[in-house]
Amino acid sequence: MFKSILLLVAIVAPTDTWPAFLGQGSTPVDPASIPLEWGPEKNIAWKSDIPGKGQSSPIIWNDKVFVTSIEGSMKETCYVVALSLKDGNQLWQYSMESVVPVRATYTQSRSAPTPVADEKHVYAFFETGGVVCLKHDGEVVWQRALTDDYGEFESTIGLASSPVVVDNKLILLIDHEGPSYLLALDTQTGETVWKTERTSRSSYSSPSIVPVGGEPQIVCSSSGSIDGYSPKTGEQLWTYEQNIGGNRTGAALPIADGTFAIGASPGMHNEREEQAKNTNFIMRVEKVDGNYVAKVLWGTQEVMPAFNSPLVYNGHAYWINRSGVVYCFDATTGEAKYTKRTNGVCWASPVGLGERVYVFGKDGVTTVLATGPEHKVLAENMLWDPAVEGTDVRASRRGSGSGHGSDSGHGSTQENGATEAPADAEKTERRGGRPQRTEGNESPQLTESEELEAARFADPVQYGIAMVNGSLVIRTGAKVYCIRHTDTK
Repeated sequence: MFKSILLLVAIVAPTDTWPAFLGQGSTPVDPASIPLEWGPEKNIAWKSDIPGKGQSSPIIWNDKVFVTSIEGSMKETCYVVALSLKDGNQLWQYSMESVVPVRATYTQSRSAPTPVADEKHVYAFFETGGVVCLKHDGEVVWQRALTDDYGEFESTIGLASSPVVVDNKLILLIDHEGPSYLLALDTQTGETVWKTERTSRSSYSSPSIVPVGGEPQIVCSSSGSIDGYSPKTGEQLWTYEQNIGGNRTGAALPIADGTFAIGASPGMHNEREEQAKNTNFIMRVEKVDGNYVAKVLWGTQEVMPAFNSPLVYNGHAYWINRSGVVYCFDATTGEAKYTKRTNGVCWASPVGLGERVYVFGKDGVTTVLATGPEHKVLAENMLWDPAVEGTDVRASRRGSGSGHGSDSGHGSTQENGATEAPADAEKTERRGGRPQRTEGNESPQLTESEELEAARFADPVQYGIAMVNGSLVIRTGAKVYCIRHTDTK
């Protein structure tokens, strides 16, 4: 029976950390320390505004919450913000000018890559090309512009790939329509340690660190292939390309040594549906006669998620489709246990804790399910007051077969919350794969299609979470919330 694991590869963690996308490297959390229920007037310890907007997940290192965002009609300014986990007060704010300004729309990623932290530093990558390393007090250690060294990113959908840290290397997956690559930077200096070329492709996917035979590997599930790389050299160790596709979001979810879950989406207009049906599965990588061999243990053609990654927890696997329907399977055999609708589209990935599974709906509702083979709703929690900050769409979703009818959930986050471009996005004038910038300070004009997308994807949206003992932190486009037991009676 599989049990989910939280990797401690290459990160020496102190008391409480959630240092990366999907909680890779996080420390254990006492289930009793996280509330079952919350709402606008219940168990919300604090709420903080942040500059600009973003779709990345927050991360936590001890008493600090780190979050990124972007501001401006041309994504002119990139931010890294540190908040106090105790009370939400802003501790410091770092801003940097975008390396290559690009028009900001709801059909592209907006600061979608989730940052990553280690015991000394926090590292942030922005889809405009900048990478920055900061100390935990906000002091700049180093900064780079990848586009200056390796060319501008050519993408109609933006980038949402969240970095990871392994063996004192910052790993960045740069998959786009131009020359794609996997890159390792020295965490102390920012200098390139190695760079491995990849086939050009359009993808939001993030790399993961998966132990294989007790040794860490970098696993990239991205737009038609699943690949394993050596963290030491960047050498490709294995690849799997057997009739798969749609794996353009999320990341490989580590389960056990050499074993991980893969998710794939059919696309906004179901253009990748046939391949995506074959790309939602549990995979194992083993070394056989000196070579690494990847094989599918079991898969499902019933469910294809949007931007969230699947969850394997306490012996069961959970996939959430683009309409918010939860599919539960036996994690070992793949036997279906139940199929039940929640309250709408989920962009953030579900999280298991104790005997609960938290399902974070895009529109502010978090459904808490009991783990196990039977469907049981323990709580439904609305993060904000719809009359004040957004519209409660739960009523319209009940009985609806398709929610928004879209393929809408880094990251990370991502799970990064990024949205795929509509079919006519490529008709937009582009410079090197990017929309043309506007003159002066004028806001860019949106096409009719983009205006519809803006209405559909307008904030507030639950984009990503981080969790440590006593605190569940949820990020929307422009706010950060902390869920905590506040009733002292």
